[in-house]
Amino acid sequence: MATMTDEPTFHVLAFKRRAGELQPLERIDCGRDEDRAFRIGRNMAHRVCGVAYFRIDTSASGDQWTEVELLCATGEVPVEDAA
Repeated sequence: MATMTDEPTFHVLAFKRRAGELQPLERIDCGRDEDRAFRIGRNMAHRVCGVAYFRIDTSASGDQWTEVELLCATGEVPVEDAA
């Protein structure tokens, strides 16, 4: 649960197959704009095997993650990366 000092940011993590295994690409930080995260994910979905959308709450100073929540995953996303 987010507290008053938590600052939520939204992220997209895409996956591609390399040598037969799903591998994550670079995580995209969309700042505080959840709609932007979903737009970016939708735009890249046809080029990748799967996309995961996350909300990450950080401390007010931004130096510590306090909560990571998987909002949605589409396509092929490894279970260990989606949890």
